[in-house]
Amino acid sequence: MTKDPLGVLGLEHLEASPSRIKARYRELAKSAHPDAPGGSAEAMAALSDAFRQALAQAIDAKCFACAGTGKTTVAAGFSSVTLTCKTCHGARRRWNDG
Repeated sequence: MTKDPLGVLGLEHLEASPSRIKARYRELAKSAHPDAPGGSAEAMAALSDAFRQALAQAIDAKCFACAGTGKTTVAAGFSSVTLTCKTCHGARRRWNDG
């Protein structure tokens, strides 16, 4: 298990959507592949392990705006209204491009 899978992929936590993780993995896999000049099986294994971990974390990440409930409460005068979260659109996850 890699301690910091996003660090291995060279990504920051806030930009680590599933599509961005996949794109960065493909980019790095070209140079880490054993058939590529300077690549090795160990480097590719470490990259693949980091990719799997980072992708699992990104897909399971709860939406920060609604805390994974899919709903937000908005104050409307003296009462409040519960609406579908505008960030995750009710999907309860941070990213919808998984």
